[in-house]
Amino acid sequence: MSGKGRTRQLHAWSFAAATVPAVMTCAGIAWPWVLAGCVAAAVFYFLLGMLRRRTGMSLAESYMAAFGNFIGRLLLGLTAVWTLLALARTASGAAAAFPEGDGAGMAPAVLMALTAWVCIRGENASARCAAVLAPLLAGLYLILLAAALPDVKLEWCGLWGENRGILEAGSAMLLPTAALFLREGEDGKGKRAWWLLGVMAAGPAAMALAASGRLSPQVVQAEKLPFYMLTKSLSILSVMERFEPVLSVALLIGMFCMAALLAECAAKLGCAALGNGRRNWHGAAVCTAAFGLSFWIDRLPEAIWSGGAALFWGLIEILAQVVVGIKKGEK
Repeated sequence: MSGKGRTRQLHAWSFAAATVPAVMTCAGIAWPWVLAGCVAAAVFYFLLGMLRRRTGMSLAESYMAAFGNFIGRLLLGLTAVWTLLALARTASGAAAAFPEGDGAGMAPAVLMALTAWVCIRGENASARCAAVLAPLLAGLYLILLAAALPDVKLEWCGLWGENRGILEAGSAMLLPTAALFLREGEDGKGKRAWWLLGVMAAGPAAMALAASGRLSPQVVQAEKLPFYMLTKSLSILSVMERFEPVLSVALLIGMFCMAALLAECAAKLGCAALGNGRRNWHGAAVCTAAFGLSFWIDRLPEAIWSGGAALFWGLIEILAQVVVGIKKGEK
């Protein structure tokens, strides 16, 4: 696969994975807060891309160059652990794709088994799967939004909730940083994915607007998965249609892409931290560990997830690139 084709696959993989936090996190927050948080995440990626072009280093390389070999490896290891925890949370939340199904309890095991299977076939196989599934996901969510947005009530589309929704939405949409770690050895001089930044900024806000505008802010705050409740109220030409299976399929596909991305990223970061070569079975081992952790991972408070994502998928990456840029400027 050429460098350009590989980059397109990673962009599609990032989009497919990001649909999960857009539905499960952002749809439960007021759309102005979501829009502000997602725009902040898009600006972060724009700045990070600009810094990578100047330093000519990938994220993992910049850790070593900025902080030294020991601290750089330590930070890579901590980021790998954080990514593993995020994968465990993804496995734990897999049952949300079937909130009314009798077999929802098997969803975490099935998801991790599928993810381990594709990881054994290598990172390129995972990227190709995501690239094929991303257009399908886009079509499914466009159908849902097209059915929901025309009937939103303007009085329910105002600002509600606390401004911490900005941090929750923004940190949730930092997930594509995991894809950047898979671009080891690239100098960041490829073509910018403007479409991805635009979708990241507008897509989750549209989902949040549809949820609160159709259900009311009170219902959205009371529901664990408001976008699923939204699909139960959708109709076409005043005829009620069952859109729940559409959302369930979309969520499961998105979770598969997200889990594969996190597993590959955690395995690659762990190997980089230990100085070992990457093997295909490492991704499957990460999936096994994540499945074991998934039984207690929900005990962690939401604040840890927001803060951890901001730190390990945002602040450290920016800081490393800035420090490398300063060091290069001093030479």
